[in-house]
Amino acid sequence: MPLAGLLALAADRGAECIWRGGNLLTMDPGKPVAGALAVSGGRILAVGDDETVMGLAGPATRIVDLDGLTMLPGLVDGHGHLASTALYLGFADVQPCPAGPVDSIGEL
Repeated sequence: MPLAGLLALAADRGAECIWRGGNLLTMDPGKPVAGALAVSGGRILAVGDDETVMGLAGPATRIVDLDGLTMLPGLVDGHGHLASTALYLGFADVQPCPAGPVDSIGEL
């Protein structure tokens, strides 16, 4: 659905959730920081200044005040670094310097 259609839909029902009052990092070089974000149906409806985004609020919209905190886009690790890191925590680290703590055969 085009953005204009999503905004019209939000205007009818209101956004499900709006985050405001913080620094929202957009990763868009043209506008790297915004003040508010509106979401509905699992889609971002608008990112921008507080006044514009709050215009999408409806009676059931949940408003989250970030109280000056910074909000980042979600990062998804699609190939399991977290799981492998947890697995390696149970192993002895016998890597040579600089990657590990072993400097000699005696230390190994």
